[in-house]
Amino acid sequence: MTIKERLAGYIRTIVPVLYGLAISWLVSRVPAVQDALDFLSETLGTDVTAALGFLVTGLVIAGYYWAARKIGARFPAVEKWLLGSSLVPVYSETGVLVVGRDTGIIDTDRGINE
Repeated sequence: MTIKERLAGYIRTIVPVLYGLAISWLVSRVPAVQDALDFLSETLGTDVTAALGFLVTGLVIAGYYWAARKIGARFPAVEKWLLGSSLVPVYSETGVLVVGRDTGIIDTDRGINE
């Protein structure tokens, strides 16, 4: 795998995480969300803010990535903006991650779609 392919894989991982963190942070600033967390903490008798924050942030990141992939499948030009790269990860038969354009033609020598 080339450096460019590896870098594209990292970018497609980091960008959804950053978007997911930003979305979670923005949602946590909504007063109704703060009130709900305070109510839940009082009801349970323990501060659940951190635990729920981690859980919700993980779900938001996964949801963002899923939605970006679905939108990208329908509108390939948009996928680059949503995930930071238009190169799609592809796994070779050996289980090694390779990255390439998703056209369905696999170059077995290089292990990427062309």
